[in-house]
Amino acid sequence: DAGQSITAGGTITLTVEDSLVLNPTGTLKASKAIQIVGDPDGKDVAGANILLQGTWSAPSLSIITGSGNDTIGIAKAPTNSTVSIQTNNGDDTVNFGSQVTASTNTGGVLTPLAFTTLNLDMGTGVDQLTVDASGATADLTGTVNTSSISGLGLAGILNYLAVELLELALGTG
Repeated sequence: DAGQSITAGGTITLTVEDSLVLNPTGTLKASKAIQIVGDPDGKDVAGANILLQGTWSAPSLSIITGSGNDTIGIAKAPTNSTVSIQTNNGDDTVNFGSQVTASTNTGGVLTPLAFTTLNLDMGTGVDQLTVDASGATADLTGTVNTSSISGLGLAGILNYLAVELLELALGTG
């Protein structure tokens, strides 16, 4: 678990075999980029588990995982950031929502995800994208099509490729 702060004047690169949790009080801050590589050798069949609940600050975030069944959760992203996620092979799950945990993604909103652009390529396998705005009490407007989601509380656009299952949870607004 990363409950502490990590700060770099350039790029932070984290290589993870099994799990990385940036808990709600943790921070990652880099002036150029944050790069996370999960299960780089592809030997862990269970895949990488990457959960970013805390605050990260960098112009860009890149997450690349190996060939296992990976799970990625992101609760927030800074304004004007770009995010790139590539999960490669395996039956992968990517979750977005302010209340995402290692096992659930409900009761959240999308406003803390202030990225300009997020590009998600889930590679081969039976892959699931879960976007949770079920905690929203105001009316939401947005656009969902076969390759992107915008609005619904997101500041920017979420582009996706190779998603077999899309789950979108909306609130009471």
